[in-house]
Amino acid sequence: MAALDRFESALSACSGDRKTLAMLMVNRVQAGPRTDGERARRQLFEGACGVWGVQAAIRFVTVLVFPSPGNPDMLDAGHVSGFVGFRRLSPRPWPLYHESVHNASGSEVAFVKEPLDPTGTTEGQSQLLKDYCSPAAPEINVVRSGDYKRFELASGPVGNEGLTTVVFGTRLRRLYPRYSETPDTAGFMALLQTPVERGVFDMFVHRDVDVPAPPRVHLLDRLAFPHSNVESDFDRQSLGISETPEALPRGASGCFHPLIPWYASLVQDVASRVDVPLEEFVGSRFEMAYPPISTTLSRRFDLWPRHG
Repeated sequence: MAALDRFESALSACSGDRKTLAMLMVNRVQAGPRTDGERARRQLFEGACGVWGVQAAIRFVTVLVFPSPGNPDMLDAGHVSGFVGFRRLSPRPWPLYHESVHNASGSEVAFVKEPLDPTGTTEGQSQLLKDYCSPAAPEINVVRSGDYKRFELASGPVGNEGLTTVVFGTRLRRLYPRYSETPDTAGFMALLQTPVERGVFDMFVHRDVDVPAPPRVHLLDRLAFPHSNVESDFDRQSLGISETPEALPRGASGCFHPLIPWYASLVQDVASRVDVPLEEFVGSRFEMAYPPISTTLSRRFDLWPRHG
């Protein structure tokens, strides 16, 4: 009993109660097992589904980065963002994709985009990769909000009756310089505002760009820092995670995902649409169960001076 009393006394001094102590241990990423963080994120997912009235099985982002044809000193990108098994628990519209480009200082930057599948009479429709959507042409409304364009799935039926898979795809031309004489990066971000069971962020960088390691990952807090895109602040805004990006085998077979049967075909299709063989890319995958909202998932690599 004396030992138990001492434990309770230490517990009271440290955190107040056992539940708070468990939360403290979850936030000590290097000390706690991965399952602790996942358990806490699942609880957040379940609560968020009830509060916001939406959920999805998978949110994925896929980016192919390669030298721009005709101007190899710049980088182009094929950019895909999608939800698998999106389900409304209430009929209201919901934003699925946010579009904007910012430089390292956080200022908005103009960019040139082309839809990977240009069929469609509106911007929202033409930005869909319809072969991978279910239904094939979900109603998407585009709303301008500050620095961002917001692509919203229109209101619709709830539950399994409204079960939806939505995939957006664009080509971004001359998005980044390939080289930099001063410290700089090229990167891509996914705003996480929808409760999902699994998040997947794949990056495929062309072998000629010579990125020696998988682009690094930050999970940025957008509850405490909702409107910040200043890259120098990313480290202090980052939430602790134990997951790390992993290299993928070359080619279409290396893109396989067990929960998305058509995913390897999608990546191969995107490579064909940007006219660069998939085998020329070096791929890596970051995957997380129950990624928390409101956050932004960022993957970036360094730009270096030109050799010679």
